[in-house]
Amino acid sequence: MDIGSEKRSEQLMPAARITRREWQWVAIFTLVLLIVTTLPYVLGWLVQGSEWVFNGFVFGVEDGNSYLGKIRLGVRGEWAFHLFMTPENHAGAPLLYLPYIAAGHILGLFIEEDDPAILTGLIITYHAMRLLLIPPLIIVTYWLIAIFLPSAASRFLALVIVFLGQGLGWLLALLGQRDWLGTLPPGFYIPEAFSTLIVLGLPHIILGRLALLGGFLALFRAMCLTGWRRWGPWVTFAGACWLGVGLSVAFYLALIYVLLAVWGLALWFRWRSLPWSFALRGGSAAAITLPLFGYYAWIFSQDETFATLSEQIYVPSPHPLQYLLAYGILGILAARGGWWAWKKHCRDPRYVLLVAWILVVPFLVYIPVNVQRRLLESVIVPLAILAVMGLRLLTVPLARSLGLSYRRISRRLVMAVLPLLVTSSLFILLGVYLGVINPQRPVFRPQAEVTAMEWLAARAPKDAVVMGSMETGNFLPVVTDLRPFLGHGPETLHSDEKGQTVEDFFSQRLSFDEQVSLYSTFDIQYVFYGPLEREFANTDQMPAWAATLTLIYDQNGYQIYEVQP
Repeated sequence: MDIGSEKRSEQLMPAARITRREWQWVAIFTLVLLIVTTLPYVLGWLVQGSEWVFNGFVFGVEDGNSYLGKIRLGVRGEWAFHLFMTPENHAGAPLLYLPYIAAGHILGLFIEEDDPAILTGLIITYHAMRLLLIPPLIIVTYWLIAIFLPSAASRFLALVIVFLGQGLGWLLALLGQRDWLGTLPPGFYIPEAFSTLIVLGLPHIILGRLALLGGFLALFRAMCLTGWRRWGPWVTFAGACWLGVGLSVAFYLALIYVLLAVWGLALWFRWRSLPWSFALRGGSAAAITLPLFGYYAWIFSQDETFATLSEQIYVPSPHPLQYLLAYGILGILAARGGWWAWKKHCRDPRYVLLVAWILVVPFLVYIPVNVQRRLLESVIVPLAILAVMGLRLLTVPLARSLGLSYRRISRRLVMAVLPLLVTSSLFILLGVYLGVINPQRPVFRPQAEVTAMEWLAARAPKDAVVMGSMETGNFLPVVTDLRPFLGHGPETLHSDEKGQTVEDFFSQRLSFDEQVSLYSTFDIQYVFYGPLEREFANTDQMPAWAATLTLIYDQNGYQIYEVQP
């Protein structure tokens, strides 16, 4: 079957009809989600006082500081991204992390990079991005859901599952098995696995998912139309959306290509003929993104600096049993819904995508690449749709066998299943609320530390290299234009080796000649010495290495030493 030759394609793939009342419920859900995910940050802001400064994040602080640093690049007037968490000089790469850098340019219209309020400005900008992007993501997601589910109740249930649903990770937490099989439950640390962490604090992934789903919606529309003058603009829009995906999260482009390929193969298998019309439309949309994909492939393979960065981004999948516990309930329900969709809606290619998507992901997350678990991106959407579809299909025979009404059985099933799915999200939200009540690292930073960094920033040349602990170096580029010797796992080149060097330095295991060589090799100009660095030394005595440096700052337990040329 070739949908391009089907005169009844619009009847085969009807558009979703959404009532005004549905949109009202979606608006209420959006407002509640915005409030619930923003209150922890407001609370953190209120809790900070004269001794502590709120870092602006309630989870993933190390990566969060990197995102703030990228916004700061824009404030500085830069467009090309460079690794500001590493001491090595290198050329920047345009287009990488563009949403954050562009946001920084907007912030730069209102605040200077050396303004004392820069930290506040960076944090507000970051969360403004999050708040602005969540509503369109919810709208696009609901629009997609409405294509497949006919009733408002089913659509809303799927929406709740997409944004708040997870697996049984909460059960492991209650049983004291948070690190079962070597990792946390997927929903607790893999943002792409579900949606809770994304809406709680990852605007670039929100943007990437919004553009990814928007591209599929546009492609759906193109597949309903005949004549390139009609479907061409929709294909172009789909390609433009997927360009946005690539600019948000570079490696999601490869995921799109895989999904399109698997979708096409599934159509070929189901229709017993080559889906030429799909290939033309989907291939054209994907082709629009190929120059960007080619640029990324070149920069991450041929540029030594960014090739090293790519190698250091290592996010493997957890044990398969962790995934089984996370997706088991949804998977069982989706299997029923998917089988029905495959058998009854084979003439509608959109249903084939849902089935193909959830079938290929278990294989994708274990292919030999260093971003395995990131390939879960957006799978919660087709999974939730098919799971709700499966729940509806199970309701009918249950109602008949028990002699009860469809509505009553449906309500009971939802009340039985939904709490199992959303409890993990409630645990996460409870955890972040508790985390901001009691100020401590890394969610908060000591005011004395911030003051010391700001003092140094006012006197040191831009991009001067500072020796300090990993945690110190991670925060340094947020409040200064200085570069740490060690600051981030992936974004500090050869971070494992540098981590050992930092430990050896502050533990006083380096000889004088080794210290001099270290300063010279990496052009280290300052040494930051505070409580975190003293933990390596395990003593309150002045370290031996300090005798060869010049003390230029000593306040409230923080010292800064200058390396003399």
